[in-house]
Amino acid sequence: MVKIVLLFYNKTSLTLNCLESILSSGYSIEEILCLDNGSLPETKKKLLSIYPDLQIHRIEPNGGYSAGFNAGVKRAIELGAENLLFLTNDTLLTSQTYEKCKACADANRADMVAPLILNAHNGTMDSVGGYFDPDSLTLKHHRSQGLPDLLGEWDYVPGTAFWLSKRAFERLDGMDESYFMFWEDVDFSIRAHSQGLRLARCYEAAIQHSIGKSTRKKAYYTTYLFQRNRIRFTKTHLDAEKWQQAKVILETELETLTQKWTEDRDELRLGYADKLRTELG
Repeated sequence: MVKIVLLFYNKTSLTLNCLESILSSGYSIEEILCLDNGSLPETKKKLLSIYPDLQIHRIEPNGGYSAGFNAGVKRAIELGAENLLFLTNDTLLTSQTYEKCKACADANRADMVAPLILNAHNGTMDSVGGYFDPDSLTLKHHRSQGLPDLLGEWDYVPGTAFWLSKRAFERLDGMDESYFMFWEDVDFSIRAHSQGLRLARCYEAAIQHSIGKSTRKKAYYTTYLFQRNRIRFTKTHLDAEKWQQAKVILETELETLTQKWTEDRDELRLGYADKLRTELG
């Protein structure tokens, strides 16, 4: 039965490293489902040349993280999974991660679990859950020991790696695919809170993460999609009064950025600024 769903889009070497870490942690090839999110054909061919029994479910075209997540989890459920550990391919697994997350979920009656994410380059804590600050409209990671087992109202489970129950996925009808990438994990978690689901953190389950491998700082991702989805998230989840306050903050920040991009003659980002103004309404 599938225990681990691994999402990949090209980047064959990262995917192979992740697969090796999963197998080295004691999981069998039958317990892994790989989700090919519209990669080049040679990516799948290379993986199967090394692991011929690997289960690979392909979707195309690439629908972003959220569509890949939904397709992978749906396929795992079709194959009989009642819960699973979801990974992006820039992670490295450690022993008993799935089991430790499940034990944490059972102990806390939780449907989602945030494992401890470590920076693969220096071993420091990257997160053990994250949170949205409704005053500054920013996302931050929890990086402290001894935090409560359960996540709070504005806390979220980062999408890098997390444990999830079938019940939670079906109740929430998956992630909102309109986000494509960025903030979809935050939206998913906050909707889970609103549905009365419990979200927990597990310090014992550690996963290494190669920070920043997904976007490589491309402007489309880090400027447009991130800011667009930030606007969409706040508009969706803040009440009317809070949204009006948030809108002033977002408009002010956008004008500051526009001034900088004008000085830098950054026509690409200035084009994104026009789209973001439309998003703000």
